[in-house]
Amino acid sequence: MSKRNFDCKKYLEKYVNLYKSNHSDRETWVLVKKIIRKDSDLLLPEVLDDVSKDDLSSAMSSIIKEKEKKNDRRIIIKKDCIVYEEKKEKKFSLKKIALVGSIVAITLTTAVSISKSQFEKSIGAKDKKIEFSSDSKINTDLVAFKDVNILPDEKKVEKEKNNNKKKEVKHVKENNEEINKNKVLNDFSNYNSVDDILKRQKELESLNLKSSDKLYEDCSLKPAVQRFIYELSALYGYPVDLTFAIIDTETRGKFDSNGEESYNGPGDYDLGLTQQNTIARVTEFCKKFNISYDDAYLLIRDNDYVNLVSAFIEYDEIASHFDSYQPIEYAGCYNGWLNWKNKAISREYVDLFEEAYNEEYTKYHDVIKIKEKRK
Repeated sequence: MSKRNFDCKKYLEKYVNLYKSNHSDRETWVLVKKIIRKDSDLLLPEVLDDVSKDDLSSAMSSIIKEKEKKNDRRIIIKKDCIVYEEKKEKKFSLKKIALVGSIVAITLTTAVSISKSQFEKSIGAKDKKIEFSSDSKINTDLVAFKDVNILPDEKKVEKEKNNNKKKEVKHVKENNEEINKNKVLNDFSNYNSVDDILKRQKELESLNLKSSDKLYEDCSLKPAVQRFIYELSALYGYPVDLTFAIIDTETRGKFDSNGEESYNGPGDYDLGLTQQNTIARVTEFCKKFNISYDDAYLLIRDNDYVNLVSAFIEYDEIASHFDSYQPIEYAGCYNGWLNWKNKAISREYVDLFEEAYNEEYTKYHDVIKIKEKRK
């Protein structure tokens, strides 16, 4: 291609446009600056390799000058952006702008990464003939330069502000959840029906209590169930550790008897978490809450909350035979009733209970006092 037919400016416009389609605004602006400043490390496609840096710089400057003329402003290359000053006023006001189209803002670290083959293929460099349509013009509209030149420290401050806002929102949310949790936990009273028990179950489980809310973290019982034991102990006036030690003894420390039936004899089973007896305890529960035997049987077997209420009803029946709370007597009667001392299996049961009660569960030996009741 002869120099006479070679239009450096059009090639440059075409190349910058093509570069811009594959790169960010900031990257494209770096290319523009490198061309104007005649940088030695400037990489260009083969079709522009033979053009001197002076000619390239002149062509790029010509594009900038056209923009000056179009907008009646004098454009200046300064640091990492283009700035301009109004010609019509004596007082200069420097503003950051960007060229949307082929001339746009990018970082200084990016070199020309578009491949020579891609450019040459797009402009027909193989036969060194290029045809431009009548509307093949670079888009050099000037627009506001958004956040391109915010200093690192400013970005850091902005990021910290956003992080602080997120933390504040999270803190408010957690604080509200904690307030709601405490309100629900402090709002309980005696249960007059099975529906009351199931309602309380729903309330406690809706709180999504964590392991840290457990009375005993090593115990496999869910936090909500442990909390329910605490509430029943407060309502009925028994130490929390009585129930934990009873269940520990019944399940050999596994707390895994929910849904289970343990065979005692014909028509005689122990059910669920606290192993409630089908003959005496299920019948007593039916009378107190006025439900059918079959319904009571399934609920006591499969629902920890109903099962625990049945156990506390049994505690009250045991208490009617004693003048004061005696954990050993309660455990003995729970297993073998009033004559438990005459039964070897009951004595063994009491030994296991005493070990758990005095060594494993000692945190809540005192009776919990109710501070607030649900109406």
